Amino acid sequence: MISLLPLPNRSGPFNYQTGLPAQYTADAFDSRIDYHFNERNSISVSFTFNQVDGHTAPPFGPVNGFLITSDLPHDRASRATVNYTRSFGARAVNEFQVGFSRDRWYGPPTSAGQQFEPDLGVAFLNTSPDDPRTTGFPLFIIPGFSLFGGPAGSPFNFTTNIPQLSDNFSWSRGRHLFKTGAAIKARQFNVHQSIFSRGLLVFNALMTSNLGAGGNSLASALLGYPLVGQRDLMTPWGQRDREYGIYFQDDFKVSPRLTLNLGLRYDLFLPITEAYDRLANFDLTSKNLVLAGQNGLSRSTIEANTRNFGPHVGFAYAITNDQKTVLRGGYGISYLPLMSAALGSSQRLAMNPPFRNNFSTVFSFISPTVRVSDGLSIPAPDLKNPSGDINYIPPEQPFPYMQHWSFNIQRSLTANLLLDAAYAGSRGVHITGVVNLNQAPPGPNAPSTRAPISPLINNLTSLLNRESSFYHSLQVKLERRFAAGFYLLGAYTHSRSIDDGSYTAQASDASSVAPQDSRNWRAERGLSDFDVSHRLAVSYIYELPVGKGKRFPRSGNPWVSAVLGDWQINGITSLQSGAPFTPIVANPRTNAGPGGSVRPDRIGSGILPEGQQSIQKWFDKSAFVPQGTAGADPYHFGNSGRNILRGPGLISFDFSLFKNIPVKEGVRLQFRTEFFNLFNKPNFNLPDRSVDTAQGGVITSARDPRQIQFALKLVF
Repeated sequence: MISLLPLPNRSGPFNYQTGLPAQYTADAFDSRIDYHFNERNSISVSFTFNQVDGHTAPPFGPVNGFLITSDLPHDRASRATVNYTRSFGARAVNEFQVGFSRDRWYGPPTSAGQQFEPDLGVAFLNTSPDDPRTTGFPLFIIPGFSLFGGPAGSPFNFTTNIPQLSDNFSWSRGRHLFKTGAAIKARQFNVHQSIFSRGLLVFNALMTSNLGAGGNSLASALLGYPLVGQRDLMTPWGQRDREYGIYFQDDFKVSPRLTLNLGLRYDLFLPITEAYDRLANFDLTSKNLVLAGQNGLSRSTIEANTRNFGPHVGFAYAITNDQKTVLRGGYGISYLPLMSAALGSSQRLAMNPPFRNNFSTVFSFISPTVRVSDGLSIPAPDLKNPSGDINYIPPEQPFPYMQHWSFNIQRSLTANLLLDAAYAGSRGVHITGVVNLNQAPPGPNAPSTRAPISPLINNLTSLLNRESSFYHSLQVKLERRFAAGFYLLGAYTHSRSIDDGSYTAQASDASSVAPQDSRNWRAERGLSDFDVSHRLAVSYIYELPVGKGKRFPRSGNPWVSAVLGDWQINGITSLQSGAPFTPIVANPRTNAGPGGSVRPDRIGSGILPEGQQSIQKWFDKSAFVPQGTAGADPYHFGNSGRNILRGPGLISFDFSLFKNIPVKEGVRLQFRTEFFNLFNKPNFNLPDRSVDTAQGGVITSARDPRQIQFALKLVF
């Protein structure tokens, strides 16, 4: 496989550079029909369709270079909605809506890294050209080098169907405006995908070390000794879940200056089931896998929470008699489903044996014996002695919910100018997080010998509702309402978001999903991955004062009117501070069981002065010491905090120019020119987070460059 990689074409830590030609074809349309039966009854029907077919050339040709899925993605989405509205006089109205959405995302087995390779020499792979899950290469990950091989999760086929209906009724009586309603939503998430059907091999310096000292990850790869090996084969499965919600709200005008908003909502999120009961959960007591719908277990193996009552209260009070100064405030509780159908999530009970059979382990570095050519054999499932990676959800646990509150003051400075200053906050309680309950602590011998639950299980991926979050913000907004052809909105937010983990199913570029140390969640407390301390956004619309009804009406010359009249300028300017990220050790020597990214020990700030930061050196790596450096003890987790560094900020100018061309009465043609990132300013992404590689601290990617698009819109 290494012999198939292209030769270097430049010097430095990133010694190969190439363009990735990409071609995407998108087709979309929207349609809507409105029909009024009479003054009390009306109906609207809408349908949208979007299809995207794409291809991005892999960076390393036949050995790919992408981490996940396919370089040939296909996405097809459609939505249909029917809305029926009936009014009951001037004081009451009912709205009934039924909808259905369908999304399909799939990748064919023809991408690089998945081709039939009968001469590869890796056992259990390429045994037949008719099995696209096992043709191609295993995925190689060598810290400090680009990954290559067969991509994870390909081929794949996802289909999501969501039927839903809702009914909302409003009526006014005296000083009260009542609102009540109910909604039902069902999700069908059908998946045909194995994650590492060709295998995942992670190499580490430990495999060529002298009892933990020295070693080189590339040398380990060249000798063919992986530290981590994973492989799985999955049967198709269909997730099913349903949501029910009802609410009641009363907007009560206590006096001409005071209005109260009082409401209560109830949500019922039924536990996830599988279409044919292909679910298995782990029993911590017996250490066995138990099957859904058998031996007295429910079809989900977990209990439903039926106490999800969410109150909402708010007020608006006019301080002055002219009602130009208004105080507003509110508080509410909302509940969250345990897990959504996010693509890429692997923490599902349908992905347990015997429905997903897998091999997963951390090999011993003391006397390595397993080589790449030996392949990874997937054992037969054993419910009483499960092995590999297992998913676990406790049968009973507190349900996750969010508390939201806000307090703001609004002042009308002029007839068209409004100033708004607010404090807004939220708190997440019992938020779902991922942790390996079977993580072996650091130590010199094989991690399986130190596993606290089972030496056969590599990763007992557990969804536990034990995280929390806090968000506080100051928000200031100045708005000039549209008048005389001009609109302006300026909004500034100073905020801080803190949590124990920002994502349930998928990591971000800032930090990993699971904690570094499964026994020390407090060490994960830090800035949220999406925290932005400062953000300023200014948007505007300006109609040039030339044309019919404007300050400078059209002249008698039709050509002059056609050229100068009916122009509109629009823009959005955004400035924000950088996102946080976590320093990590790419070649960890802790020799612990699977968990989140290992962090180094921190001996300094690591934050460079603004004048010293560059895309070649964004942070000071010398402020961090990997475990085992200079003979130090390698068997401990680092003391660096989560998200203690920040990446580059963002400055963006989006600009558009519209020209309205009258065609005839009631018909006009709009020509649009839109510029995204008008000045083509580089807005860089986060740097490489590793402190023990040459690539650490280097930024190699940026957000989108300037994009220009033209469009014609017919309005009639």
